[in-house]
Amino acid sequence: SMRGAIGFLYAWKGLILILTIFLSIVIYRPFCKYICPLGAIYSLFNSVSLFRYTLDHQKCIHCGRCKAVCEMQCDPVKNCNDLECIRCGKCKNACPVDAIACGITKPDVSKETVKAKA
Repeated sequence: SMRGAIGFLYAWKGLILILTIFLSIVIYRPFCKYICPLGAIYSLFNSVSLFRYTLDHQKCIHCGRCKAVCEMQCDPVKNCNDLECIRCGKCKNACPVDAIACGITKPDVSKETVKAKA
């Protein structure tokens, strides 16, 4: 019956709401990380984004603070423009030696890409 179907849908939506609220307390941005299709689409454009982070390897002391504060589980030392990065700036603020900078820059063209074109 229609009443039974509506009751099931109401209960299902309520369960999803409760689950989302619980996960939001336990995990940082669970919907954005695991469910939202826009996050996956946006991550495809991270590699060509004009707003980028840069890591000064000479300044970096490998203390791990940037990785520890990243809520998206990115490691800025390995890749400061990780596909999962949401550009929140916590890694930059946590760095004790200001090794992470951000701004509008051209994406780095890897040596492999340059060799492939030559």
